[in-house]
Amino acid sequence: MTMLFKTTVTGVGPFCVEFDDGEIITTRTEARQRLIAAAPELLEALQGLLKLDELECGDESLLEVDHPLIKAQWAVAKAIGKSHPHA
Repeated sequence: MTMLFKTTVTGVGPFCVEFDDGEIITTRTEARQRLIAAAPELLEALQGLLKLDELECGDESLLEVDHPLIKAQWAVAKAIGKSHPHA
């Protein structure tokens, strides 16, 4: 049975430890735990925004590498395990 234990670690802050059959399987800060929990919704929202941008802007080959839309595409590609479309 998997259990989640929350505590506060001096110098780190709130901390989560996940146990399975008495063994530690993961440890992470509470902030990281919240980010992991929100990741599916964040990915879905970002993908939706990128689709809207494709409909409105068209040619993104003119964008610089550090443009937020290009960074968003890289992040989505990384999250779904694919290479960036403009690599």
